[in-house]
Amino acid sequence: FGALRCLGSPGRQVNIPMTKLIAAGLLMALLTSAAHAQTNAGEQKPDPNLPFNITKVASFDLPWRIAFLPDGRMLVTEKVGRVDLVTPQVAKTEIAGVPPSYVEGHDGMLGVFLSPHYATDHNVYLTYVEPRHYGGGVALGRGKLVLDGKPRLEGFKVLWRQVPTGKGGQPGGQIAFSRDGKYLFLTLGDRQRFTPAQDPSQPVGKILRLTLDGKPAPGNPWAGKVGARTIPLIDPPADTEAAKTAPVVSTYTFPGPNLTPAETWATGFRTPYGLAFAPDGRLWELEHGPRGGDELNLIQPGKNYGWPLVSYGVNYDGVPIPSPDTRPDLTKPV
Repeated sequence: FGALRCLGSPGRQVNIPMTKLIAAGLLMALLTSAAHAQTNAGEQKPDPNLPFNITKVASFDLPWRIAFLPDGRMLVTEKVGRVDLVTPQVAKTEIAGVPPSYVEGHDGMLGVFLSPHYATDHNVYLTYVEPRHYGGGVALGRGKLVLDGKPRLEGFKVLWRQVPTGKGGQPGGQIAFSRDGKYLFLTLGDRQRFTPAQDPSQPVGKILRLTLDGKPAPGNPWAGKVGARTIPLIDPPADTEAAKTAPVVSTYTFPGPNLTPAETWATGFRTPYGLAFAPDGRLWELEHGPRGGDELNLIQPGKNYGWPLVSYGVNYDGVPIPSPDTRPDLTKPV
């Protein structure tokens, strides 16, 4: 279980800008990790040596992401499939109208994001792993947030689906909106299948650039291109080497054109859980790598970031992975 806590100076309550809240959270994480290698931050007690107070606001079951509403309330996703409306006054209400999630391992309800035009459309975007006949697939959807009476999402619609659905975690599901508010960038992990991250026809291990309605955005590196009509599905293998000969468990044939290449902005990602624009307009991605191989990447259109061909880490079973230094044709992390 996790807890949402407010930070404030001793003896008073304050409203803290998001940048300061993030900085305080990073400081707390660093101080905590220095003293305790493995600590549940939700159980951390107030510490007079820290430059802020810690106040418990609510408890959650596997909390994953927060989106702040203009009035100071928060939307919080829980991996187990819920989205909650939380107030600084310790009130928590489950949002109705949320689609079901495939909850297994890393998979479940992922991100919640306010529309770049929230002030006028009140739309909220969700990313989650959608349950299907064989495992699940990442889905992107949108609904209107209604806060009068019982909080709910109205008119929720799936805008984009990952196919084929299957087994495996590391889904990704982070969104960043373009600064002009016209497009969104969506991260997709490799679903623990490794090799499909390098297949331009498979919507895994990619960063997509889409319109706000989930269509391929104009100006993408492979705009107008289509992928293979039929693509294979594998179950998660043990490591990068085993993935090279993993048996195909099924194939999927697209009912129409495979638009994956036209949707793709960049490729070669493992577990892209962080995505944000810097004030200078550059797009940055934070990635959970294999053992010893976490990455910070500066995202540029059309670039291949190497997974699973290369990494500065090794597989968790110890099987080595070639270094990025051996492949100058691939983009290195910073």
